[in-house]
Parts: sequence; C-alpha cells; structure tokens
Amino acid sequence: MARTGAKPRLVFDEFRSMRGPRPAAGMSAVDALLGDRLASRWLSVYDPLDITITEIIQMHVLNLDRNWEFRRTATAQTWGKRTEGIAVDLPHDFSITQPRSAESPGGASNGFFPGGVAFYEKKITVPAEWDGKRIVLEFEGVYMNTTVRINRQLVTFQRYGYTTFFSDLTPYVRFGHENTITVTVNNGAMPNSRWYSGSGIYRHVRLHVRPDVRLATWGVFATTPTVS
Repeated sequence: MARTGAKPRLVFDEFRSMRGPRPAAGMSAVDALLGDRLASRWLSVYDPLDITITEIIQMHVLNLDRNWEFRRTATAQTWGKRTEGIAVDLPHDFSITQPRSAESPGGASNGFFPGGVAFYEKKITVPAEWDGKRIVLEFEGVYMNTTVRINRQLVTFQRYGYTTFFSDLTPYVRFGHENTITVTVNNGAMPNSRWYSGSGIYRHVRLHVRPDVRLATWGVFATTPTVS
C-alpha cells in the first residue's frame, strides 16, 4: 500500500462522499451500508498512511464488539448444559463481576477474584457476495485457553491469554446465511498469572474480509541483516 504522507482525513471525507441511496461505482450494496464504520476502522489502523478507496473496498475490517451472548459455567455439573445468557459488549471481563473470596485459588496476585469457564456466542449473516474471499476473525486478547468455533466446527484453540490471534473461518462459513460464532474461555486452573489477568474476551474482536490472494497477516516486515 502506498505511503505518501497524504492526510488521512481526506481519505475519510472521500469515502464518506461515496455513500448515498445508490452504491458508487465499484461498490457493492454491502460496502455502501458499512460506510463510516469501515473508513474509520481503516484510519485507526493505518493513520497516517494514504489508503486508497480501492484498497478499502477490497478488504473490510469490521468491528464485532457489540451484542454477544454471554453464559458462565462454573462447575462440572453444569458443563455442557445450556444456561440463560446475558447480552454483553466487548471488551468484557467476567472475573471482576464476581464476588471476591479469601479462598480464591488466584490469591492476592489476582485480586482474590475467581476464574472459571464461560461461553460467548454471536450470530452474523455473511453475504453471499463474500464467497471466494477469506473470512478471518481477529481476537486482540482472550484470557485464556480459548476455543473458537463457527457453526459447531472447531476452528482455533489458543492456550496463551496475552497475545493477539486469528481464526480463519472460511472453510466453515455458510455464505448467504446466518452463522454462529462460539468462543469458550477456560480460566479455571488458577493461579496462572503474576498479576490480575481477568477472564474472558478482554479486548476487541474484528472480522476481516480479505481477497483470496493477499499478503499474509504480519507478512511484511523489515530486517537489518548488517549494521555499520
């Protein structure tokens, strides 16, 4: 992507001007509806780079923080049983909402808060016109032992709780239909941290819609093979 130093605000204004009752040339109806959300996300990632409209259209990055169904499973007796969920927005920490206890296995390093097992579920409709693209979820941070499924198909298991990871949903997506994303978090084996970690999806989640031919995530980097 070009790095010309142009003011990113001009890109945002140009993209906003493309919105209207009819999609602009080269844009699908989905692109037109996404509007400001798409452009603002691109600016937050690439500011102050010069991102062209064509590049914005070719790869969407959509925020999925809103309206997840959260269910907590605390004991082996309730494991696998459907319990009543509540609506939550991300980031979300389910430890800090629980009562503290001197008997908490996390002890002082975790603020005497409990851990446990919990489920996050979100339904999304994937447009049929995205067929042929790569559909990838980005998790900025989930604590910990995270299992990601879509439509009951296992996609990713991420043990560590402090790093960003990606889940490629493409093989299991039903294009043109509603899809169910389920994230299981297991922070039951405490103590496991030297400081307060929290539990759950504690940072943002984004959906990347990418061309099938693309640069790999973190696939561009610079090295210094020699230093003088």
